[in-house]
Amino acid sequence: MSPDDAETPPHGTCVSIDGKGVLITGASGAGKTALALTLIRRAKTGGFEAGLVADDRVILDGDGNGVLARCPAPLASKIEVRGWGIADAANFAVDAARLSLLVRLVAPHDALRFAQDHHETVEGHRLACLRLPEGPAASAPTAIFAALGLPVWL
Repeated sequence: MSPDDAETPPHGTCVSIDGKGVLITGASGAGKTALALTLIRRAKTGGFEAGLVADDRVILDGDGNGVLARCPAPLASKIEVRGWGIADAANFAVDAARLSLLVRLVAPHDALRFAQDHHETVEGHRLACLRLPEGPAASAPTAIFAALGLPVWL
């Protein structure tokens, strides 16, 4: 990933939507967990499989098939709910996901309005990347569903 994400494991949240891993990065309080929960709920409502891979820290392993994301053992099946604390996520947690998309939650002035051709390299693999405004952006889940090739009306 880029030099500003040199942390190992990186700070972020990862979900699996219809078998496609989505890694969400951003500053503390940017809305990573809230976005992840919204994505999971919308996907499940639309009849797609969805689950939480990891919240807060994500282990990334690049191999010949891409980048596999998984959760560090101490954080497995847990999610931090801002304003509440640590909550149990066992009923919607998944073991791992192969990354298909990188989402960076950034300051609004750094967000990209059109990002169909924006990519970044993660663990030696080129991934599509959305730069979306941090905070509660109603359009973020729709942009992510479009990038994954899923119905945007969910």
